[in-house]
Amino acid sequence: MKKRYLKIVILLVTLSFISTSCKELQKMVSMEVTPAQKQVIYNKAKSLKFKKIKKIRKSSTNRQTLKKGQWVTYLTEMKAADKDVTLTTVRVIKVSRGTVILETETLSASKNNEPTITQVTYRNYPTRQKLSYTGKSHRKFFRNVKIVRMRTKSGNDQVREVPQQILAMGTMGSKNLSQVRSGRLIAKSYATKYIKTKRCYSYNYNVSVAGFTDSGSVYAHSSVPILGYIKVMSGSADMTVISFGYRGARSKM
Repeated sequence: MKKRYLKIVILLVTLSFISTSCKELQKMVSMEVTPAQKQVIYNKAKSLKFKKIKKIRKSSTNRQTLKKGQWVTYLTEMKAADKDVTLTTVRVIKVSRGTVILETETLSASKNNEPTITQVTYRNYPTRQKLSYTGKSHRKFFRNVKIVRMRTKSGNDQVREVPQQILAMGTMGSKNLSQVRSGRLIAKSYATKYIKTKRCYSYNYNVSVAGFTDSGSVYAHSSVPILGYIKVMSGSADMTVISFGYRGARSKM
């Protein structure tokens, strides 16, 4: 059970900064999901996406300042192993003097659309961030971040408090997180089925978490709260933002 909690902690930390360790997610399941299971997620995504393509202004090189009430929903499509499809919403529940509470709700085709909610309280979490970081600047900028509380809930189960010793391990793991931009930011126009802009910033990245590695490309945009990107593509998965907002997010825990 401790190993499972640690995986969740590390995965959530990674997501908060840029991406999920997709290869580790693949190991958590053993069978490929069915088309019918996937369609449930796609139908849910259709109901949550922007009603029409969202045209957003030209991006700056800094993310939105993190504020209470912000939220973002993205679709993840795995390319290997189980070929799972997940729909995730990240919400900012609290921002106060360096203390930040982020809540992540995920619906997964492999889990028959049963919601999994994870709420993490961070101390010294930076509310003002750039769109991307090199390895050295990333480690310096996030070195004081600490996970002080974590709660999880699956389906109709009771809320579970993650033990403090596991949080300490998760914090240590997050300090070893190495998500680096390789190369320079390239300004370009970009569009998905959900969002269109005349200027975002693309770059290649490498991410390494507790021995698991992944690499790919990011289409980053300052208008997207919390995550700071429109789309992330790698050899293992595609992550696409389908909607976002700057107010109204409330805890479902």
